[in-house]
Amino acid sequence: MDERLQALGASVRYLVSDRAQALIQLADNGGECLSMPECFHVVHALITSYALAIGRRRHQAPKQLAAAEHALASHRDRTPVAPDRFQAQAAVEASRTAGQRWEEVHST
Repeated sequence: MDERLQALGASVRYLVSDRAQALIQLADNGGECLSMPECFHVVHALITSYALAIGRRRHQAPKQLAAAEHALASHRDRTPVAPDRFQAQAAVEASRTAGQRWEEVHST
């Protein structure tokens, strides 16, 4: 679970089940404890929205890489060495890295 949360850039601050022994003991002892019953449908909705966002970025990554490679090729045709060419090369590398990252997030 930690690996998946890290891949999404998310964190969990508090998580208990309604039937967790610790929650029952806190209630018996008069301790206050935040309880959020009936939240499983909300968790499903959150997961669905994350999945759609991940899928969208994963789908866009190859298109962005192709566009960056096309821009780099056009810079190579014009001049062999120029500052714009270095920026185009950096854009290709960034697009390639982003595509790999979204593939890893999806597989996780």
